[in-house]
Amino acid sequence: MIRYSRVLSLVLILSLLWGCAAAAALDRSAYVVASGTVQAAEYTDVLAPYSGTLQSFDLCPGDRVSAGDVLWTMRTETLRAPLAGRVTALFAAEGEDASAAQTRFGMLASIEPENSCLVRATTSGAYNKDENKELHVGETLYIQLSSGSKDEGSGQVISVSGESYTVEIQSGRFTARDKVNLFRSASHAAAGKVGSGTVIRRDPVSVVGSGRIGRIFIQAGALVAADDPLMEILGTDAEPGADSRIQAPCGGVMASVAVQPGQQVWKGALLGRIYRTDRIEVVAEVDEMDLAKIRVGAICPILLDMDEETVLQGQVTEISALGTARQNAAWYQVHLSLENASHLPLGASASVYLPR
Repeated sequence: MIRYSRVLSLVLILSLLWGCAAAAALDRSAYVVASGTVQAAEYTDVLAPYSGTLQSFDLCPGDRVSAGDVLWTMRTETLRAPLAGRVTALFAAEGEDASAAQTRFGMLASIEPENSCLVRATTSGAYNKDENKELHVGETLYIQLSSGSKDEGSGQVISVSGESYTVEIQSGRFTARDKVNLFRSASHAAAGKVGSGTVIRRDPVSVVGSGRIGRIFIQAGALVAADDPLMEILGTDAEPGADSRIQAPCGGVMASVAVQPGQQVWKGALLGRIYRTDRIEVVAEVDEMDLAKIRVGAICPILLDMDEETVLQGQVTEISALGTARQNAAWYQVHLSLENASHLPLGASASVYLPR
């Protein structure tokens, strides 16, 4: 292991010495210098996968990104359990159109309430006091079988309409069609009687929604509490397999960010551009008088202004056929590819040496 480390150190030292020697050995008088900049040879545009609103983000031009990084996140709708209970049926699948599932099954999921019985009651038979004829949503009532049985329990008023009201049974053992009396006190004092009613079985609750179904957080048979997340809903124009997280398709540098946090975007809208760093080149401006000195495929030495000790080798990949007039001369763009240069900062100044 020690011997290997010594060999590796020697190789690194020799490489550094070679680089310095190469820079020193470059006879600049034998070349014509053309100014250029380090650029990405390719870019990739990132588009909105579906219509929606963007969450907050702090992505900026110049940020380096890797393939798979989450660049933006779309706001989604989360369908939540309206009450506690058991998911008795699940008719939706991830990636499916929610409207299609509802057309076929009438719902996306069904939840059987934890408190499965209600009392449909009226103030008829209440003790003759005005306060006993005024029920309030949210108040607790005490329930007793009309038959005189000792079975009793309690519940909460969940709706009131005139003399009628509905109580959700929260404790006690009752079955559908039981006749019960309701009281304001646990002692079932006659003076606190607020009416009577019949126990009914509570209907299962249907879960509905519209859009493309993203992630599903529950499965049939699961117990859920009120407000638990059930499933994520994406935009209606999302494709199957779409995700609320928009990831970088490649590694590189953010060239531009075309959107703002909270902005509403349409499917296919430009979100940003990534300059790819897997293919780096130097683009030089070459005077028309020096254009004949190079050809596609030629190898030219390149020095970066930020590191004049290391000589890079660039291969000419393209010579523009259209010049730009400047200072009584025409200048042509020449592209030179660089190998293993993904670490170089884009926009860095470079000098390209063309043979005289």
